[in-house]
Amino acid sequence: TNGEWIYFSSIQSGENQIWKISLDGSKELQVTKNGGEAAYESQDGKWLYYSRFWTEGKEGVFKIPVGGGEEQLVIDKPVYRDAWVLRGNGIYYLKETSAKYDMFFFEFTSGKTAKIADFNKNTTNNYFDISPKEDWILFSQSEETGSDIMLIQNFK
Repeated sequence: TNGEWIYFSSIQSGENQIWKISLDGSKELQVTKNGGEAAYESQDGKWLYYSRFWTEGKEGVFKIPVGGGEEQLVIDKPVYRDAWVLRGNGIYYLKETSAKYDMFFFEFTSGKTAKIADFNKNTTNNYFDISPKEDWILFSQSEETGSDIMLIQNFK
């Protein structure tokens, strides 16, 4: 919170969990109990959002109060480790199908999910980023002979 902690995923307890360590390295704490991978703190510093992918039947994106407490399910679909981006008003995430990746946006206030894009699975990997102002997407696109970094502006 307020730049005092670094969040990370570790298997030191036997399975992937989210941990945090103080910036000076003096204090290390396990945050999640039911598994966790990629983690992002909310802009207001109140919530830690994280994904869980490898635990069958318990996949999705969750949140937990930064100070500790019970986890809450936010997105009840398997979201691969880093294939999601937290922004102030919601979460962008990719869902894999046999031929492509569909990009969705889950809006916190309405609780609604909308499909906003789809990418060719054979040429695009599932890692991407959304600008802080949510006006561009950055992702890589691979071909047989190489790969490019792609930018989509004014997508919203």
